[in-house]
Amino acid sequence: MPRAPRLPLRCCQFPIDILKIDRSFIAAAPRSPEARALLQSLVQLGKSLGLDTLAEGIEDETQLIELQRQECAQGQGFLYSRPISPEEIEELLAAAKPRLGRAAHLG
Repeated sequence: MPRAPRLPLRCCQFPIDILKIDRSFIAAAPRSPEARALLQSLVQLGKSLGLDTLAEGIEDETQLIELQRQECAQGQGFLYSRPISPEEIEELLAAAKPRLGRAAHLG
């Protein structure tokens, strides 16, 4: 499906390029038809406006499967990682840097 062009929303003072979906919608979706319908509407709203959609609070595989089914573009939550400090992020990036450098030269 082709993406809509990115345009700033004129109703807001600042340009918007991402729609974040609160974890409360994500938590209820696997067990509630109403919550699934609302989630679907939010994802479709983002697509219609040319925005990326990001689901917050993904905690288990059933939530991930539902979001994939809805074609939500991005997600974050405990399923992927617990929150980490800026120092931990720097350590992870420093540890990955040698591997990334080697991979960049392949091909």
